[in-house]
Amino acid sequence: MFDTQPPDPVLPGPLLRVRGPVPRRRLREGLLSDAISKATRRVDSGETVAVGVPSRGIDRLVEMVGRLVEAITARGAEAVLVPAMGSHGGNTSAGRRAQLEGQGLGAPRFCVEDGGPLEKVGPGPVYLPRMVRGVHRLILINRIKQHTIFRGPVQSGLGKGLVFGLGGADGAAAAHRRADQVGLERTLADLVPRLLAAGPPTGGLALVEDGAHCLTHVEWVEGECFLQRDRALLELARRLAPRLAIAHGHLLIVERMGKDLSGSGMDPHVLNDPDGRRRFGEIYVRALTGSSEGNGLGVGLATRISSRLLEAIDPVVTRLNAETSGSWSKIRVPPVYATDRAALAAAFSGASGPLLQISDTLCPHEALAAGYTPAQIEAAGAVVLERLGPMAFDPSGRLLRNLAGTEVSGGAAGR
Repeated sequence: MFDTQPPDPVLPGPLLRVRGPVPRRRLREGLLSDAISKATRRVDSGETVAVGVPSRGIDRLVEMVGRLVEAITARGAEAVLVPAMGSHGGNTSAGRRAQLEGQGLGAPRFCVEDGGPLEKVGPGPVYLPRMVRGVHRLILINRIKQHTIFRGPVQSGLGKGLVFGLGGADGAAAAHRRADQVGLERTLADLVPRLLAAGPPTGGLALVEDGAHCLTHVEWVEGECFLQRDRALLELARRLAPRLAIAHGHLLIVERMGKDLSGSGMDPHVLNDPDGRRRFGEIYVRALTGSSEGNGLGVGLATRISSRLLEAIDPVVTRLNAETSGSWSKIRVPPVYATDRAALAAAFSGASGPLLQISDTLCPHEALAAGYTPAQIEAAGAVVLERLGPMAFDPSGRLLRNLAGTEVSGGAAGR
């Protein structure tokens, strides 16, 4: 760890609170009700319906699951929630259950099952939970969005939820290895039909969020159309993806990272330009969300981190996620600093330029900015909301101003 008593950083000027353009799109009235009606129209009395739920924080997820379960129950059937989250939750029954309960999906309102042992289905890396193979129907829920690793016309969506999510750590790891060799689209095109043939009648609720992390689209998709709709809705998700208020600078301060915010802790599509080049020369990350349960995947995307963040990382859980996804570079620990003051002094010791501070990469459109000219702010389409004066630290060296709440994990409060 670096010196805890560095000189005061030479910062680029007074802070401004700015807001950039936010891609917004309202959810059409009645769309959610229509999707749930279509999802349950073939459910018969006495059936058991498994509802596959991912681990990511999705807007209105508890409401959506609640309404879906009520519709299933109204038809005289039983709904059971099953984790569809790959290796998340430490690949343990307790961890997966905790992931769902942490999203407000636990007992007594919902019946949650771990899914039981995985069963290999036919040749190749194809797995389904034993419990899912025994139910009458399966309804998956997943968000369509850009993937943090894979590129192509099909990325995160219902197909990936079926293959990687329901497949647990074994299925996700095998599918990742295959996708590394032949690409994600070809992997899903091969494996999704096998799983649909081996499992119960399957469909899904496909979700898209806008740039403010608000649900903007939901539709019912039959299993055989998963990849077709994943491909079409990815274009909408790309147009509505969150973006930084100002796209480039010297230092980006990210107040928190976490698996509930992005599959990689921080969204590379926010941090990097379309060619994969980092938008900021330095990225300093201050904390890990408590909902990450110690999973620090993505710490390797930073150039500097706080000791508070390092202390919050569970190396076993983080290593499992890296092993499953093959993302070893994303768990390499960069230089660690005991205070924010020390980190910023190091970041500005050999170079200068403007800085931007965001709460996280899920909501990067509002920021604290310093060192940008009025012309640069205007060119980015951003507006100045408030003039705050110089960046300040408390006596322990911690930044006084931040945008995020307090839902972070690990470390002493003064760091």
